Amino acid sequence: MDWLQVLNQLSSVVCATLIGIVAGVAIGYLLLPSFIYGRKPRKRR
Repeated sequence: MDWLQVLNQLSSVVCATLIGIVAGVAIGYLLLPSFIYGRKPRKRR
């Protein structure tokens, strides 16, 4: 196997994992407030 192909595959895998982690963290930060506010009863009156 050529080193260039191995480096290309490794870089693509690393980029994909980084993008997945960043997307997961962003989605988690976006969804956590909705879950927290959704579980809290707003009707306290």
